[in-house]
Amino acid sequence: MIDFKVKIDFWDYELRCIFSSEEALYKVIEEELGEECAEYVVYTNDLSNCEGSTMILPSGESLLWMPHVPDDARATGVLIHELFHITKHALSEIQQIPLDDSTEEVYARVMGTLTTSILEECGI
Repeated sequence: MIDFKVKIDFWDYELRCIFSSEEALYKVIEEELGEECAEYVVYTNDLSNCEGSTMILPSGESLLWMPHVPDDARATGVLIHELFHITKHALSEIQQIPLDDSTEEVYARVMGTLTTSILEECGI
């Protein structure tokens, strides 16, 4: 299991990344937030048929989960797909910056920063 946080430098925002089995994710969430939250995160979201997922935990923490570190083009595509969801949440919902032509570059910069940070942290 790989578990780390990445920070976006230009404002106070962290994304927790966990690359693990569903069982390992369940244990981490259960230890930190309780069994009910772990049940919701792993089973209500049905991660068994999932290549990746992003969610906002009851603690307010943003979480990206994938069953393994991206090691091919498809898994990297899944990572980028999930990072779009996180970027939209961080900018649109938290920072109140809508996605439009005038803010497109901000969204692209955040996605690029997150992608680079995650891949570097994973040794890619």
